[in-house]
Amino acid sequence: MAPVERQRKLPDLHGGQRKLPDFHLHALRLEGQGSRLFFQHVVDPYSVLRDSSERVLDALYPRTLEHAETEIPPIRTISLLLAEIDGVAYTKGSDLDNDHKEIVLSTKYLESVYENSGKDSKRLKHEIEGVLTHEIVHVFQYDGEGSLPGGVIEGIADWVRNEAHLGPPHWTEAPGAHEKWDAGYQTT
Repeated sequence: MAPVERQRKLPDLHGGQRKLPDFHLHALRLEGQGSRLFFQHVVDPYSVLRDSSERVLDALYPRTLEHAETEIPPIRTISLLLAEIDGVAYTKGSDLDNDHKEIVLSTKYLESVYENSGKDSKRLKHEIEGVLTHEIVHVFQYDGEGSLPGGVIEGIADWVRNEAHLGPPHWTEAPGAHEKWDAGYQTT
């Protein structure tokens, strides 16, 4: 028997159908604390990736637009890799081709969020969803063929995260007087 199609089809901007990419999950070093924390707080990774993708597509390519000139990038797969890396996360095209994207999420970062929040499970789950939303923006985001400043690219990703009410507690409502609009991340 063929596997059941788990992808939910969404109407695209032109009245047809669009479907979400296939989702893959790779966990390196399952015995690590960060990997265990991820699986304790994300019981259904498929649903988290699906919901984040739908949220991002709705923000970047609203269904209310009647005549869109920009097509949604034809992403075929999104692979989430859990790895012990420095930093928070990053997104890149896969070695296969640019229609396959990889999001690498730092298990070391998950450990630090959990420890720094006083082992607050709700805070960690919120941060995982926020970071994945931010990174999925990069999956579907255009960059002006390389001409868009990095600060704007990161700022758009954090804007979508903030609009989804997934911002971390340290974000402020408005940038400081010395900050520029294109500085990136939550400032933009």
